[in-house]
Amino acid sequence: MADTEEAPAGEISKKQQKKMEKERQKAEKKAQRASELKAEQEASMGEDYSAGRYGDLPLIQSKVKTERKWTDLKEIDASMAGQNVLVRARMHTNRGTGKQCFIMLRQQYWSVQVLCAVNENISKQMVKFATNMSKESIVDIEGVVTPVDVKITSATQQEVEIHAEKIFVV
Repeated sequence: MADTEEAPAGEISKKQQKKMEKERQKAEKKAQRASELKAEQEASMGEDYSAGRYGDLPLIQSKVKTERKWTDLKEIDASMAGQNVLVRARMHTNRGTGKQCFIMLRQQYWSVQVLCAVNENISKQMVKFATNMSKESIVDIEGVVTPVDVKITSATQQEVEIHAEKIFVV
């Protein structure tokens, strides 16, 4: 029987058998690659050691008055270098670049840049969370005021930025 002829009903030609075998092998390879990729992603993410330092806050509903001291963006300047601050502001923009994320916060006229970078306290998952926050979200950010070498022209507070330690979406 020639390859170009069709096999009688119920039988599979050699050409069809080869085609089915190729498709089966292709499906096996695809499944194997997918499982390898998933295992690699899980290994690269590792344990989230900064859990509890970021996320969505539950609804506050003014149940409790806290003793936390909030800082307005207009007060942040070079004289506060090295101090911990807690700010609540709108996220104007965010830009993730691998292991770090730049966030621009604004409060009325004032704006400040926040840096969230992978270190011993901040995991890759936290940076990913910061990168995926939606614009115009109201966020609580706790961090250290750090002077910068080059002025940040896109912010009103140009001499300093905040190195985030905690990030929560309100």
